[in-house]
Formats: sequence, structure tokens, C-alpha cells
Amino acid sequence: MTNLRRALAVAPMAAIAPAAPPFVAAHGQAAESRCAGPIRSSSVMRIDSCDDATRIIDKAAHLVPRPAQVAWQRNGIAAFICFGMESPRRLTAVTTIGYSRVLTLTAPVTTSRLRVRVEQSRAVPYVTSLGLHLTAPPP
Repeated sequence: MTNLRRALAVAPMAAIAPAAPPFVAAHGQAAESRCAGPIRSSSVMRIDSCDDATRIIDKAAHLVPRPAQVAWQRNGIAAFICFGMESPRRLTAVTTIGYSRVLTLTAPVTTSRLRVRVEQSRAVPYVTSLGLHLTAPPP
């Protein structure tokens, strides 16, 4: 009987309460559709309160840098230094290192060690592989 009285007491108050303004209702619906809809690629992602860890990771996978951001990350200098009989010497320096970039040295090099040193970088450098190719000297 007590629960019935409480329900009857709350029902008239709910009928008197004003409805939410249209912009508030629309904002709530937009937030719900953002949390359930497909993720579009963008350079900026909004993390909503309804996003779980899986959706946040999916949003991170859809981040696309702007062309200016890509250009900013490419400004850097890398040096190739060899250690031979004399003191270490710089072989060459390049401004970009990228996939399938081939750097040919103009003079032959005899060395037991080679150092790649990133001297300037606007982003965190990440080297996944480095290949050295031995070629026969020209006749």
C-alpha cells in the first residue's frame, strides 16, 4: 500500500513538470546517435561520455592527420655515421627517411659499425627496419 501511495504522489508532480526545451532534447538525441552510429575518419575526434574503451580505440584508428600535420612531421634531419680506421665520420645527411627510400653513397666505405642518428625531429622517430646492401665496386 505504501508503494502505491508513493506512485500516486509522484504521478501528479510528473504531470506538472515542464517539458525539456527542444534544444536540450535534440542534444540528448544527437549524443545517443554519436555513440551508436558509424565512426567517420577525421583529424579531430570527440570522446563522448557514452563511449566505452572499444569505441575509443575505434575512434583512434579513424584519426587522419591533416596535410599540414604530415608536412610538419617530415621536417627532420638524419645522419649516417661510419666508424672506420679513423675517427667516426659523417657519410651523409638526409632530410626525410621513408618507406623505400634508397640512399646511395658516392664513395666506397669500409666499416665495422654504422650509426643512424636522428638529429632533428618534430615527431617521435620510429625506425622499424634498416637495410644495408653491399655492392661490388665499379670496374
